[in-house]
Amino acid sequence: MVDLLTEKVDRVLRIIELNRTVADLPVFWDWLYEVKLKRLTHEAMCAPLCRGSTVVFNCSDCQEMNKHCWTTKKCFPSRLDMRESICLICGLATMSILIGCATLVFESKIRERNSRK
Repeated sequence: MVDLLTEKVDRVLRIIELNRTVADLPVFWDWLYEVKLKRLTHEAMCAPLCRGSTVVFNCSDCQEMNKHCWTTKKCFPSRLDMRESICLICGLATMSILIGCATLVFESKIRERNSRK
């Protein structure tokens, strides 16, 4: 990740050097901070690249740290995590069993009425 950021910064600095103006520097910094760093951090801290923990680089104090991966809910807010998935499957299975029991009761009552006639 650090190599990729270094490469991006180097490219932009070369462009600024060729254009001989620093007017593009705030635009580049905003893009780097708002778009690129967030995307790279997300890729590094979420599955499938991160498994359990990963080494990250803290830019403010120039140190590498070992950090736990982010939860599935933080990485993919629209997806269900394992606990929610299990609850959903159990709920659906329970509803299926209840509907099956209700159908069995109604069918037996219908057959009982038909046999009396």
